[in-house]
Amino acid sequence: MAYSSGRVWIEALRIDPLCLFAEPPFCEGGLRMAQLVSLLLIGLGGLGLWWLYGRRRPLPDPAGVSA
Repeated sequence: MAYSSGRVWIEALRIDPLCLFAEPPFCEGGLRMAQLVSLLLIGLGGLGLWWLYGRRRPLPDPAGVSA
């Protein structure tokens, strides 16, 4: 998630015309496609973390495990 957060900022510095909600050749006030992908991946990462750690399931009993 931290990598994707950095990509959102880095992609804002690019000058390519692949933008949404803006007029080419500039991306003033628009959203770049790479930023959109990064934001989607941040959301998926958050959802994955919630799925792994947010569910309240009991931990397995370590006494039942033999070494």
